[in-house]
Amino acid sequence: MKFRDLRGVQGVVFEVDDPRREARRWRRALGLPILRTGPREVVLGGLSFFVVLRLRLQSTAGAPTLSELHVAVEDLSSRGLEDDSLGGRHASVDVSGLRVVVRELMGPPSAAWLPGSGSGSRRRRSRRSSRRRGASKSKR
Repeated sequence: MKFRDLRGVQGVVFEVDDPRREARRWRRALGLPILRTGPREVVLGGLSFFVVLRLRLQSTAGAPTLSELHVAVEDLSSRGLEDDSLGGRHASVDVSGLRVVVRELMGPPSAAWLPGSGSGSRRRRSRRSSRRRGASKSKR
């Protein structure tokens, strides 16, 4: 795999025993918004930096384990590049048990990676509806 410039760390994936509990810890520490949730993972952050908290397959009651590191690059060339939902293409390599995903962003991401998609949008809708029930809106 070759690339011209390393742009930076784009995301990390941790395997944890309780993704929702870990998400609360990350939110308190860094204030990252929930991007989306699924039955086995919670994704915090956004396009420039994300944290995936994924359910550990075997419970070990241990510290979170870093399982993937995503980096953004320029001019990626490799055999077997895969298109992905972040609007790019990527290749991955195993480095001492850590999966390193090298990604070149090429276009817009899928809707799942945009603010307002996923579980966060449902939460915002419920806040708006509760605001209509009793709280006053400021005039524009």
